[in-house]
Amino acid sequence: MTEIIIICVLVFVIGIPFTLWWWKQADKWADAEHRRFEVKSDPRERIVVAASPDVHSTKQSKPATPGP
Repeated sequence: MTEIIIICVLVFVIGIPFTLWWWKQADKWADAEHRRFEVKSDPRERIVVAASPDVHSTKQSKPATPGP
């Protein structure tokens, strides 16, 4: 039983600081990659299509009349 407790304590004492250190190194690497490969701006024009006011209406539209 004491072996399990010792292993759990070692995992917490060594594992948590190592994980935080690893994340810090990964953030440094990601920042370096972002500086290395610049993000190019998108020259395309942005077009926004607005919904017609009828779409949000709660009124029922008239059913289509059948042809002759």
